[in-house]
Amino acid sequence: MSINNGDIVVALFLREDSRSFHWALAISRGGTVFYRMHARNDLSTPGWHYDSGDYHLFESRTLAAVIKIGNINRSHKSVLQINDLVKDIPHRIEWRDSDSRAPYNCRVWVRNAVRALNSARVIACPDALALEAECLAKGFTFVNQGYPMVIISDAMYSN
Repeated sequence: MSINNGDIVVALFLREDSRSFHWALAISRGGTVFYRMHARNDLSTPGWHYDSGDYHLFESRTLAAVIKIGNINRSHKSVLQINDLVKDIPHRIEWRDSDSRAPYNCRVWVRNAVRALNSARVIACPDALALEAECLAKGFTFVNQGYPMVIISDAMYSN
């Protein structure tokens, strides 16, 4: 599978503990350049905040999985319009996920961003939780095979 200009992907980056991932959405701008969108929680800014910008995705040493979930060309939206759809997503657990005991994190932000993109008809993914489980499984495939290469795949729960 290849990544084409305009493809929207979920990107998983292996954390130091090798048991969890940092989650982000990204849009291919061609080659290795992607427009990355994600929630961050770092020491420089207290609490969770949105971060976006161009990023050389495949040059990351921690990249574990890239799962294609759509293409902006089908939605007739620009990268900046996609950014506008997701940049103000609240940093909290949604009411429909209130049974989750996990705290808010970047994975939850991606889940909520997928829902926003689905609602705006940018992607077709009616079940963000199923997509999340699929992405997690692909990320752990990377971990279990001993990190020889990044997993690149189309999502089953999106098109």
